[in-house]
Amino acid sequence: MYDVEFDRAEVMLGLLSQHNAMQRFGSDDTMRWRVRSRWFGRSTWRSAHSHSNPVTDFEGELDTDGASWGPLRAGLFGET
Repeated sequence: MYDVEFDRAEVMLGLLSQHNAMQRFGSDDTMRWRVRSRWFGRSTWRSAHSHSNPVTDFEGELDTDGASWGPLRAGLFGET
């Protein structure tokens, strides 16, 4: 259970990091190289080795819940 929750937390932090990079540098052509967030870690390795895949889990939750998905309701990713 710890591993699954750790991976979910790591991926959520990665999603936030990527969103922040897009917000800060996405529209500046001279800074486009900074749009790539470097958040990949243990969860990426675990996903590649047939362990849980939190990215797919979050994607499924978003598909199911749409605008009522918890992180969007909480105002993450610029949504309210």
